[in-house]
Amino acid sequence: MTVRAAKIFSEGQTLRLTAEDQAGDKFVLLFGKNKALILTLKADRLLYDGIGTCFACEDETLMVDTTDRTGVGIISLPANHWSEVAAKVHDFETSCLVYQLSNNRSEAEAHFASLLDFIANTPGRKVLRSVLTGISKSLSWFFWDVRKTRFK
Repeated sequence: MTVRAAKIFSEGQTLRLTAEDQAGDKFVLLFGKNKALILTLKADRLLYDGIGTCFACEDETLMVDTTDRTGVGIISLPANHWSEVAAKVHDFETSCLVYQLSNNRSEAEAHFASLLDFIANTPGRKVLRSVLTGISKSLSWFFWDVRKTRFK
């Protein structure tokens, strides 16, 4: 059994599971002043605390593309593109099982569009926003793991 430490609340880091992480592994999350939460990785690849609360995290074994950027693989924009902030949120939503259990894909797509609307402050960006949301809507169903909320 391995113990991993991550400062996700104070440092703003994201806990990301890798293929080496196995059921039964413990994760110690440090936050606030002298506070810690011990989470256990279960066979369903989700993290739980001692009373059964499920915690969301990224899981590289479920990801097609592990680089945070707008797009996937060869159909990606360069890192640090203006749309990257919205894309990181959208990537989390389309790869997090816990999010998908309580939200549907249409909500994730609407959220992505609203974030792009907020940061698309030029006519050129507004055109690209329409292209990006169109591509996302047509492809995100492929990455959505929860069938029950995939097509809503």
